[in-house]
Amino acid sequence: MKKISAFFLALALCLGLAVPAFAAGTDTSAELQYSVPDEFLVSWANNFECKVRYVVEGTTGKLGAPNDFEPDSYLLVPTSEEFSVGAYNLTEDEPGALITIAWSDPDNDGIYDQRLFQEKKNSEGIIKGYDVLPIPEDGAAYKMTDDVVRFARTIALPGFKRVEGGYACNADRLHDLFGDNTIIFFYSNDNFLGQVLLSAGAFDDVAGRCWYSDPVAWAADKGITTGTGEGIFEPGSDCTQSQILTFLWRAEGKPQAAKAPVDVEEWHQDAINWAYEKGMIDSSFDGSEPCTRATAVNYMWQAKGKPTAAASSFTDMNGYSEDFIKAVSWASEKKITTGVAENQFDPGSVCNRAQIATFLYRAYNN
Repeated sequence: MKKISAFFLALALCLGLAVPAFAAGTDTSAELQYSVPDEFLVSWANNFECKVRYVVEGTTGKLGAPNDFEPDSYLLVPTSEEFSVGAYNLTEDEPGALITIAWSDPDNDGIYDQRLFQEKKNSEGIIKGYDVLPIPEDGAAYKMTDDVVRFARTIALPGFKRVEGGYACNADRLHDLFGDNTIIFFYSNDNFLGQVLLSAGAFDDVAGRCWYSDPVAWAADKGITTGTGEGIFEPGSDCTQSQILTFLWRAEGKPQAAKAPVDVEEWHQDAINWAYEKGMIDSSFDGSEPCTRATAVNYMWQAKGKPTAAASSFTDMNGYSEDFIKAVSWASEKKITTGVAENQFDPGSVCNRAQIATFLYRAYNN
């Protein structure tokens, strides 16, 4: 597993935002309703916006309404990653000082419902864990009891472990607890530390927890792909050469280049200009041609500056140029590909869009 260093969870980012205390002695007969103020829109710098539906208690005021602020950014956490929560001001005597508040959007309607936690206590009344309560359907009220709270002590959530300088958790456990499309806020000693987004991805045709769901979620989050239509990625469709060069151009930061003597669709032209200027293509380029595994790796290798690598063990690269062989060796060394079988890369097979997203994800994260 790759460990993400959570940049936002350093104390330098603490904003001094107090966490409202949950009302003690909740009436066991109380029912808490939901509220979504029309004007309450939370925005993130990553082009992510949502409305938050929080829990209210009758007319006496709101419980769990987030403070009116716009966080600088969130950390997208794919299902397979481990991430760290740095809470360096905690001591061994303060395991409960780091707390978690969460909102989920299971129906993907852009409105995130606050999650409530049911405390699990031992015979001495000490909290030993939590159950994450399901979101009431169709706007129904939560039925409250004394042991239902709107925030949880992070260390008591399943999957979290204490490490030097804070806590660590594998995102699979958080996806299991809360489901996809969940925003999780972390606080320490009343200071806001940051938030993560457990994303199911931007596309309806990309199933959660499949081999390419994390790469596609990453590519969408980084603006590398916007799909082929609203909510559509077409993972099984052949990837054209114009498409992969456009993905690469976006991954490289959309560098500008002079107009190339190659005409393609308008939305690919800037990427083709860049590829031509870098010597990746020539004037005979046909962007509608399908992209093979060898061509995909060769484009990535050139975009990365043609790094050197030890020769790969693949035995099916006969007939390919030296540059293609070097590119495949680099991809093998970087674990971008492990081939299709022992010593077999299958260079001539056409890549679909899911495979290209996976290659790119590994190339820019390994």
